[in-house]
Amino acid sequence: MVILDQSVARALPVFLIDSTDHVTPKTGIAEGSVTVKISKNLGTLTAFTLTGLWTEIGQGLYKIAFAATDLDTVGFFGYLVTATGCDQFSGMQYVGTLGTNVAAVKAKTDNLPANPASQTNLDVAVSTRAAPGAQMALTAAEETAIQGKIIDDAIPYHGASIAAIKAKTDVIGASVALESGGNLAAIKAQTDKFLFDVSNFVKSTAQNPELAYLDADISSRETPAHATALASALALQIDDLITRAKGLNEIYDSVALRALETTLTAIKGVGWTNETLKYIKELVDALQKATFTL
Repeated sequence: MVILDQSVARALPVFLIDSTDHVTPKTGIAEGSVTVKISKNLGTLTAFTLTGLWTEIGQGLYKIAFAATDLDTVGFFGYLVTATGCDQFSGMQYVGTLGTNVAAVKAKTDNLPANPASQTNLDVAVSTRAAPGAQMALTAAEETAIQGKIIDDAIPYHGASIAAIKAKTDVIGASVALESGGNLAAIKAQTDKFLFDVSNFVKSTAQNPELAYLDADISSRETPAHATALASALALQIDDLITRAKGLNEIYDSVALRALETTLTAIKGVGWTNETLKYIKELVDALQKATFTL
């Protein structure tokens, strides 16, 4: 498929083959046995008058000469060809405005000189033009007009606004004296105490520590690791003392039980029984409950 120029006459090909075997090219097909229909921009097929427009090329190849009016619509152009003893042939091409666009571009480029370096189409030589600095120079009238705009009060930040700013700045002397009273001296006295490290960062160091409150030199104190070891040893000794105390309690309980048993045996005497002790307890309880009248 090729793009055909809109409204430009063009001959399009037709290839006919024998309808018997559908392979053999069909030759000798006369115009009178051929029927053609065309479609513009995929529209309805319409009959096409072929008179005088049909030409055989050979080997089953023919051509139809379409007029500019046949190819006047942008879009797909289809043509359907039927002939006696032949398979139907259909062709499809696209009609566009490529040629028109190319012609428009060509019309522009035709104005270019054959030699791009040629200056014949320039109205004056570049060397005669003003330099950028000269081009930017203002005339006296232009400078006056610009100055008038600058002092125009109707323009924001111009005129009276600039005058007001100037009035404020006029009161500033050639040199501004810094405050020289006691405030600056007091501030300097404090900032002089700052210490800086090699990276110019202020050191955060306590000044004048009260060493008098320390009962001994720090260097004489135990290191953290040594203190930790002492604490661990002390904990073990305390655990040992607790274990020993528990043993003494057990010994005391055992001795107390034995002493009680020995005391009871002495009270009972030889030959006494538990029943005897029980009887004595009952008598004592009875005496404690009894009431005597004198």
